[in-house]
Amino acid sequence: MYNILVTSAGGDIGGNIINILLKSRADGVKVFAADIKEHIFCENSADGFFTVPRTDAPVFGDIISDIVSKCSIDMIIPSSEIDIMWFAANRTRFSQAILINGDDILDTFFDKLKTAEVLEKLGIKSPDTRPLSGYTGDLGYPVIIKTRRTISGKGFFVVNCEAELSAVVKQIDTEKYIIQKYIGSSDGEYTTAVFGGGSITFKRKLTGGMTSYAGIAKIAELERYAAVLTEKFNITGSINVQTREADGVFYVFEINPRISSTVLIRDHFNFCDLRLWVNYAAGKTICSVPSESVPDKGTAVLGFVYNFFG
Repeated sequence: MYNILVTSAGGDIGGNIINILLKSRADGVKVFAADIKEHIFCENSADGFFTVPRTDAPVFGDIISDIVSKCSIDMIIPSSEIDIMWFAANRTRFSQAILINGDDILDTFFDKLKTAEVLEKLGIKSPDTRPLSGYTGDLGYPVIIKTRRTISGKGFFVVNCEAELSAVVKQIDTEKYIIQKYIGSSDGEYTTAVFGGGSITFKRKLTGGMTSYAGIAKIAELERYAAVLTEKFNITGSINVQTREADGVFYVFEINPRISSTVLIRDHFNFCDLRLWVNYAAGKTICSVPSESVPDKGTAVLGFVYNFFG
């Protein structure tokens, strides 16, 4: 028996992680869920569900420790950026395996300005990116203003003229934001999962911040980007590289150093980075992995269903 706790389980990433792990019940895996919400979609399918406070609550650590002890947890999978940051800062508090990347990867890719600087050094194309504080207006329009540190896509503005820029600057602390040249369009957006020396890319469409369409795309340049990043950072966990294509050039506009929202889609197509990462972190085979290779073609379309509570 191997017990896994997934935090922020009510989000799309957490819920997809649980759906994948539930496939391994026959392997002896038990899945426990924690979230700040009172009810989440997967609470009835998990082996246990716990409502917990936010990570900034003083009691958060003690409550997680109690769950870990009560449920004999062997591994913790934080699924949100906020959770990952908390567990990265509190690694030594737990003897259990924690499924997050190393500090070098987290420190670099949770910081969008550092990410842009590293990509330039590695020869990977990315949009021109500057600190917003002291910006002189040399990027033209449109531009994107977003938080320097990753916080689930919050703090994001598309700015089309000087008047809009002035209005946005008045609302925010410019020291915490970066400004980036707007590249291409959403019709040319791709997401690449990188793990274990391999990668899988989907051309995707977003609806309400979630991937509503994803189709497998074989693009040599994005495979090269993945290989360069793997070699530079010795990546042993899963990361997500987001790119846009413009005039035949692929620009990396963001890298998420975590399991991403297409994890269930790629697991369906036999790119099983979550299961393999669990096995790697556990030091043994916990989750069985299909032997079939990733197909050349495949598409996923998001549907909407409800779960009901009595």
